[in-house]
Amino acid sequence: AYRGNNPEIASLIDNFRNRLRDDDELKITFKQESAFNNKRIDYVNVFHPLVLAALEWLTKEADLESQNTFKSSLHTDLLPAGDYCLAVYEIGMRYNKYGVTQTQNRLAPVIYDIRAGEIIEDRELSETILSELQQNASLSISSHTMTTDDVNDLRIALLDAANEITDALFDEESVKVDSTKILEAKRQAEYFDQRIKRWKQLIDEREYLANSPVDSDESKNARQILPATRKQLEKENDDKEKALAKINGTSVQKLPPHLISLTIVKV
Repeated sequence: AYRGNNPEIASLIDNFRNRLRDDDELKITFKQESAFNNKRIDYVNVFHPLVLAALEWLTKEADLESQNTFKSSLHTDLLPAGDYCLAVYEIGMRYNKYGVTQTQNRLAPVIYDIRAGEIIEDRELSETILSELQQNASLSISSHTMTTDDVNDLRIALLDAANEITDALFDEESVKVDSTKILEAKRQAEYFDQRIKRWKQLIDEREYLANSPVDSDESKNARQILPATRKQLEKENDDKEKALAKINGTSVQKLPPHLISLTIVKV
């Protein structure tokens, strides 16, 4: 597949090629439902690496007029007719739980109304438009002109919006993480407290037997195993502290939003 000069698109295309390196054939579908039911089939939409590679070739190598810009067309009643800029960002959260780090990413669409000169703040609407684009968009060439300054100004506005989405998601995830930490710490504390209580009872019982005025076999046995019982109590207390420390070390960190694609959409 053609890589072009866009590093973001080139990275997506390289990852796609590496994934298919050992495959003899590629099964694709243009129906989202078919791809959902069969994970071995690639769902091809306007954001698929193959389409992005074709877009790069068309815009960079096909000697199109400089005033032409690649664009998607969408028939929808959800937005007024006009030109929009759709940016799709990868929003990432990095979780650290019990010393294990895991990153979770999701796509976040940001739509800029070019005529109004403003970001569409309705996140649910943006998600719906992205879904419709993936299923129903058509590709076209438009005479709409975007200068380098236009693109740079757009990137700032879009990135600000993406950062707002990231911050909001981070706040939500932080509340979830903190709530989970409280519940998990309570559960672990109750678990260890029950064990510690039982070992303390055993120590009291064995101390009573060990200090018995009657030097019986039972009292001798109690004196022998009493040190091990006390060590076990110490271990339970240490294990409790370690378990609670691991829980308290659980955290979430927001990652900078990463631009995946930038498309002009004609509604």
